[in-house]
Amino acid sequence: MADLRAGGVYPVRLPFAGEGTGRDAAFTKDRYYKNLFIEQWSDKQVIVKRPGLQTLEDGGDVCHDGLPGLGLYNWEGILISVFGSTIYSETIGAPVVWTQVANAPAQLRQSYGVAQGDYFFVFGGETPSGMSSAVYRYNKTTDTWDNPTSIPYGAYRELVAAPLPNGEIYVAGGRTASAETNKAYWYNPTTNTWQQKNNLPSSWHDMRVITLSNGKMMICGGNYWSSVTKDVYLYDYQADSYTALADMNVARSNFALVELTDGRVMAIAGKIDPGGVGNTTQTCEIYNPATDTWTLVTNYPLATQYHSAAADASGHVYVWGGKINGTATNAIYAYSVEMDSWSQLVNFPISVGASSYGRFDDGIYINATGENASILNATYVTDTGTPTVQCTSLGSIIAGEPGVSFAEIFTDSKKLLIKTSDKLYVVDRATLGLTTVSDVDYPAATVPGVVTLDGYTFVMDADGTIYNSDLEDPTAWDSLNFINAEIEADDGVALA
Repeated sequence: MADLRAGGVYPVRLPFAGEGTGRDAAFTKDRYYKNLFIEQWSDKQVIVKRPGLQTLEDGGDVCHDGLPGLGLYNWEGILISVFGSTIYSETIGAPVVWTQVANAPAQLRQSYGVAQGDYFFVFGGETPSGMSSAVYRYNKTTDTWDNPTSIPYGAYRELVAAPLPNGEIYVAGGRTASAETNKAYWYNPTTNTWQQKNNLPSSWHDMRVITLSNGKMMICGGNYWSSVTKDVYLYDYQADSYTALADMNVARSNFALVELTDGRVMAIAGKIDPGGVGNTTQTCEIYNPATDTWTLVTNYPLATQYHSAAADASGHVYVWGGKINGTATNAIYAYSVEMDSWSQLVNFPISVGASSYGRFDDGIYINATGENASILNATYVTDTGTPTVQCTSLGSIIAGEPGVSFAEIFTDSKKLLIKTSDKLYVVDRATLGLTTVSDVDYPAATVPGVVTLDGYTFVMDADGTIYNSDLEDPTAWDSLNFINAEIEADDGVALA
């Protein structure tokens, strides 16, 4: 195995003292976190983490105490494993564990959070009794909150805030029930004072802002009261001035905005109409500052707004919570910039949207306040824990030797095919429901292996006849759909 930090090649001894043999293990990887997952059929699972190939056991049984192992497949963040006569889903968790800490002093939604040093600031928002001008500060070291000087321009929700390179915090915009503002101020945490600055280019709310690695700020999207905008501005704090940049492809508000490690900026999902609780989008796009252009990338898996997001140190994007048609979700997804793909992770502890959130310099994430069926003051932070695994039995199968094969099929909904020596099983991605292919025309005796091509599923019998399913339906077969292959049928035949 390669030492990914040093570039050398070094052996790694896995902690399987006296257990099993080489054929009793299977390997797969987690594309997002770039971990290598190794299943030991006796009762162990090992996670080999990058960087440095640190090895970590899961602490014992995952869900297969001493059962014979037949196969392992990483299905976009879900490990599908076959042990004995059972198929299991093992959901790969984030490499962090969310822990509830001291509640915020007030129930708030649609406020804006800023992590700075060991502190997390929450500005404005709405309480159960109305708009708030309050500022709350969480001390990560002492797990306590206090209440600095309030926002000087009034009580607003859906405003924005971002840290400045000089240690101060930029706060601007927002709305009440009947008006919005273009006011902009800087807050000095050291002196607990405010200083008014040049106004925003327009009265504005529900936009998103981030501080870039070059010290400037990007303000994107949002609402101009009755319309959603695709406007983008660059704020130069030294000149206290705004410069228009290229518009986003999609006008959006209540979205997530993060800077990637290569200096590009990503906008994720959001609301595309100022009215109602729906009218959301799954679209995502990335801004390239070198060319002043936005490029659409793979959609976020959910049409959500008011979700939380942050980019980790390796350049991946981590998105959690939000609201779908007015209902909060606890879903967490991770985006790989390199692969332009999303992986679902273990859920957030509660369903929540419209939170204040951020990421401290030491990599710890925080999510405070928000709403689900009510307005919340709950606060969660992450530690630097190891990936977790949640195991669920999907159902029983008729196994057999030698092992099982896997193949993905992409129809209107994603499906995973699991092929034993004679049987074919289908797992639906949306529900993780397991279906046994029972069509009478499915061949009775087949060799190992299953493949998909252009919407068809192919298997082969021991005589070398290759059969295919109906188009985009791996459960439907026709005895006339076959191809004669010129092979010498023996135990070594397999379809791959």
